[in-house]
Amino acid sequence: MKTASAVLALVWAIPVLGGGPAVSDERLVVELVAREPQVFTPTGIAVDKEGRIFVIENHTHFRPKDYQGPPGDRVLVMDQFTADGRAGRIVPFVEGLKDSMSLTVRDGGVYLVTRNAVTFIADDGGKAGARKTLARLETAADYPHNGLNGVAFSPSGEMYFALGLNVGRSYTLVGSDGTSVSGGGEGGSMYRCKPDGTGLSQVATGFWNVHDLTFDAFGRLFAVDNDPDDRPPCRLLDIIEGGDYGWQYRNGRKGIHPFTSWFGERIGTLPMISPIGEAPSGIISYQSDGLPAEYRGRLIGTSWGDHVVQQFDLKPKGASVISEPKPLVTGGQDFRPVGIAVAPDGSLVISDWVDKSYAVHGKGRVWRVRGKEPSSNGAPMAALMKPPFWAYREAIGAMPSGTWPAAGDGEWAKAREDRFVQSAAITALSHGGRVAERVARLPVHEEIERIIELLAVRRSGEGIDRLPEFLKDPRPGVRRAALQWVGEERLKQFGDLVSESLKAGPVTRDVLMAAVAVRDKLSSEPPAPGKPPVEYAGGALAVEFVFDASLDWDVRRLALHLSDPLSPKLSPARVRPMLADLGNEAVRVMAWREDAASQSMLREIAVDESRPESWRLEAIAGLVRSAATPATHETLLSFLHHSPHAVQLEALRSLRGSLNKDEIGEIAASFDTALAKPGLAGDPMWHEWAEQVLLAAKAAPGALSDQQEAKLRTIAGERPRDEQAWQAFLAQGGNVEAGRRVFSHPNAARCFVCHAVEGRGGMVGPDLTGAGGSLSRQKIVESILFPSREIAPMYVPVVLTLKDGSSVTGVGLEEVGANAITLRDAAGKLVKVSASDVVSRRLEKLSIMPEGLPDAMTPGEFRDVVEFLSRQK
Repeated sequence: MKTASAVLALVWAIPVLGGGPAVSDERLVVELVAREPQVFTPTGIAVDKEGRIFVIENHTHFRPKDYQGPPGDRVLVMDQFTADGRAGRIVPFVEGLKDSMSLTVRDGGVYLVTRNAVTFIADDGGKAGARKTLARLETAADYPHNGLNGVAFSPSGEMYFALGLNVGRSYTLVGSDGTSVSGGGEGGSMYRCKPDGTGLSQVATGFWNVHDLTFDAFGRLFAVDNDPDDRPPCRLLDIIEGGDYGWQYRNGRKGIHPFTSWFGERIGTLPMISPIGEAPSGIISYQSDGLPAEYRGRLIGTSWGDHVVQQFDLKPKGASVISEPKPLVTGGQDFRPVGIAVAPDGSLVISDWVDKSYAVHGKGRVWRVRGKEPSSNGAPMAALMKPPFWAYREAIGAMPSGTWPAAGDGEWAKAREDRFVQSAAITALSHGGRVAERVARLPVHEEIERIIELLAVRRSGEGIDRLPEFLKDPRPGVRRAALQWVGEERLKQFGDLVSESLKAGPVTRDVLMAAVAVRDKLSSEPPAPGKPPVEYAGGALAVEFVFDASLDWDVRRLALHLSDPLSPKLSPARVRPMLADLGNEAVRVMAWREDAASQSMLREIAVDESRPESWRLEAIAGLVRSAATPATHETLLSFLHHSPHAVQLEALRSLRGSLNKDEIGEIAASFDTALAKPGLAGDPMWHEWAEQVLLAAKAAPGALSDQQEAKLRTIAGERPRDEQAWQAFLAQGGNVEAGRRVFSHPNAARCFVCHAVEGRGGMVGPDLTGAGGSLSRQKIVESILFPSREIAPMYVPVVLTLKDGSSVTGVGLEEVGANAITLRDAAGKLVKVSASDVVSRRLEKLSIMPEGLPDAMTPGEFRDVVEFLSRQK
């Protein structure tokens, strides 16, 4: 290994890097400041008043056994920049660190954030001087980057920093004066203290993993938060005192629990102001004049996973702001921006991890973005654009304990709809007691005020005895919030009131899901320390509500929709008597089951032309599970000649893979007769039919003559050949219900094997419930076409080589205590191995989701699946 001095001696021997990231504004330019071997795997970055760049060089993040770098992290200082922007001198400031994430430079030194501490290191003539620990995290967790992270100073000089999900482990955060805050399992939180580490207190909670935060010129605090494994997008957040941002580790990592409110869906939680690119790692509020005038006041953030630096022009909305991400700097697969800072001249400096590998890897870049011409705009910062309800947010947040807006305030009727006003109200009401008394002074008393009161009572800790009245409230939102209180705190003494809450008033999907989640919580114990939470799988418990004769049929049908279709309790013998009342949802359940009785029931429904076509289509799709048996095979074949087109296509899809050569030949020959009829050749239904026959023939080579295959291909038309063509084709609207059937169909792409929607499907890949609310149609298409282009951390395949020479491959690796490792294989099976048997670990570059999935579907099926997923909101 080269020594540090030898590495730094190579500065002038490194060639200029070509093909770097590009800016979206032609008035700007990107310059390379440094690259390996000058700097390796950089994370946090800052610039002091003299323009020196301080950058963390990380050598401990998932460090491979054969890694040749320094034994610990270090902070480098770069200065003496050349005319083309290169760092002429790079020297270590401090060495021997571990799990270093963020830093800022002020007060004559460096405020450094590592996983378990915030430390001030004095700058003693360019070298590290005296050190002081300002805050320390006491915990058994050691995952490198979900501990402490990010650091920013408010205009009044207070220091703010974040704590990530900490893999749900209990923790105590201790300030320099011994002040402490403890927790565990509630998700990520944000804290503040004085610059010397005294006066530690919590500011907000409900995050997944905040990696950076920043204040703007008006004292507003913004942060970037990573997304749970199955609940994108990542979030750009407006942080307020007492804010709850909706996610808790104790409810499961994936973010799919009914109690999770990732988008601020529910009163008491706060929405994002904008989605931000995957793995956001840095954020700044641009307040300088080195870039053109319109950049002043914008937020600028880095996205490690999307290879982009984004800008956000803030617009007022309600009591907060909104924005849309726009690219500022864009690179290829080897551009992985992490930290970002503003230099005294107004230029931006950006650290670049370079490689997609999570492990340290010996690569690194530092870039500068500056204006091509010196800025002379000198534009003052625009006045704060106060949103319509900003006054409420400020007034309520500043209230002394025990006060409340005077009755008769007419604007409350409008402001009360805003999540930030609601949150400020809950925080204000929860301090000082007498919640009900102060709520009574409000001029409006409807569902919103009632939920605000409930949440304030819960936070204050003064009124658990009021839960029964909340659970019996006729307003569904109140009961849903009350059920969440019972479930999250596992208040078993109120368990008997769960069913009663479903009879007190209208039952929405949210209310029933909350009731199921409460049953789930009350029938289980919290995970043992060090073990991951059990992901929500309420399908088995929802079944109980299906057979509760005291509930309305609307509630029971909804319960069936939420149920596990493979539950032994949903046998045909029990479901058949309720078929008329449960409707198509009952047919969908039977379609997941392959037992003889269920398949017999599906055959009866499929051939009964008095049934709605939607029932028959679901039944035919379910018959794929017995398509090879004589009874079902003959039934499906009978639909190919005398049925409506939709039924024919569904039957042919279920027959794919079980047709012999003669049967395929007969089906192909039927085209000649059918297409002889005028006008049918141009019917899109026949295009789909031809594609279906071609796919069926794949399973029986030689079934079609060259002439037949050519004719079918002509009728089907040319399939899209590249991403652009697929995106254009799939932008057309599809059929949602057909897409639902294709998603869970064994003869199509078999999406259900790895992915679940609304509790039905596998657990190998991300849960796709709500996919359309967080992913664009373009992103959904891209993830199917190129599953290995970008893989979320929890779904990167890991290969474990064992002592006996065998290997285990899977995703979602979890360390269970010190002795065991679990992961999920391609079939969805949970595999547990002894940690002592593992010889080596290797991360795969290819997704466990196979390439070429579109080849297993017709273009129409692909379009319908995309439509189905896009509507999951």
